[in-house]
Amino acid sequence: MASDLLKLRATIVARIKVAELIQDFDEMAAVVKELVELDPNLNNEELYWLSVAYKKCVNARRNSCITVNNALIKEQEAGNMKNVDKAQSLLEVIQNEIRNYCEEILDLLETKLLLHADTDNAKVVCWKLMGDHNRFLAEIETGETRQLILENANRAYSSGHELATSSLEIAHPLRLAICLNYSIFKYEFLNEYQDAHNMATNAYNEGINGIRTPGDKDGVKRLAVTTFLHDNCSAWIDSKDLEKKKPEETPEDESLDSVAEENS
Repeated sequence: MASDLLKLRATIVARIKVAELIQDFDEMAAVVKELVELDPNLNNEELYWLSVAYKKCVNARRNSCITVNNALIKEQEAGNMKNVDKAQSLLEVIQNEIRNYCEEILDLLETKLLLHADTDNAKVVCWKLMGDHNRFLAEIETGETRQLILENANRAYSSGHELATSSLEIAHPLRLAICLNYSIFKYEFLNEYQDAHNMATNAYNEGINGIRTPGDKDGVKRLAVTTFLHDNCSAWIDSKDLEKKKPEETPEDESLDSVAEENS
């Protein structure tokens, strides 16, 4: 029995690797879900696959939403109601796909992965992913549903940030990454401009000090996160003007899923 499970697990892992190789992220997410349901005690590489698969699926559709919404506005301005209806229908389809992917990974995180996470690193990854995907949901929801999602996102980010700052090295890429995304959430959704700016600035300074450490084996990851932090701090301008301007688009760690890997 145990041998059969190991063989099945190995088969699933092989399918995940193939899906990633050919960049079929919808398939990758589906197979990663199979892995979690078979064995929720994921190692660092498997948590990385989870993060990559769902982030790629959701972000592709978030970008599509922006494109379709821009087209919708143009058609409304032109008075082309037939095209407006088509664009609105397409937007709803894409938003439902985002909703399905976010709800799916959140269920895996809440009911399986967090319960079986046996290292602080793994727990921070799970909390971060919970915060991120609740944040993505908040972009498309409204009213009381959105408010509940915002509360869930804040709770997840706060838990992950607290654990990261108490258990991970000051300039650990994962610690910097959750500071990055939590600061984005504070700025864009909670309107806590000063707190967001302070969090990003402190994380940036910590990251820079880490980069300057001789023989830094996480230098590439750390540099990528600190670059995003620097870009955000610059976009958010001086603290005295924080409430006067919000950036059109805030850089985040979309390309930094590898920070889920433990610093070993």
